[in-house]
Order: sequence, then C-alpha cells, then structure tokens
Amino acid sequence: NGVHACLVFPVLGINLWDLLDLFAPAGVTLNCVRTISAQLLEGVSFMHGRGVIHTDLKPENLAVTTPAPAVARIMAALQGADKVALSEREYI
Repeated sequence: NGVHACLVFPVLGINLWDLLDLFAPAGVTLNCVRTISAQLLEGVSFMHGRGVIHTDLKPENLAVTTPAPAVARIMAALQGADKVALSEREYI
C-alpha cells in the first residue's frame, strides 16, 4: 500500500552473528540451532499475526539476550580478546 513504519532500536547486546562467531570454527550444537530456530519462528509468527513483516532477517539483525554472568565474557571476546571458553548453556 506504500505506507510502512520503520522501527529502529539502539544496540542492546550482541547479535546472532556475533554469538555464532564466538563458537567458530566448531559451531553451535544442533540443540542450540533448534532452540534459536524455534524462537525465531515463534517471533516471526507473532509479528505476522499483527501485520508486521520484517524485511531484512539476517543474523546481524537478530538480537540475542544472554544471562548477566555471560555478558562480560562475551563483550571481552568481541573486543578482540582471544576466543574464550563459553558454555552453550549460557545462551539457551
């Protein structure tokens, strides 16, 4: 219809791309992929049910929330520290 709204949010934490990079090169387990996929599909379904369509779904645009104890370690890893030993349980 030519009319749409654009939602812009501040960066509140890491995104899915950064999370996946932390587990490189081995990657995350199938259980983690299933959990992330289920949550993504649930969110997209919720938004579509309200007439909202996300037109740029990609890992860089998917915010990931993490429990507070993991945040400092994640941020250190993203700021150039060597890969840190991270437990997948901290993210799912």
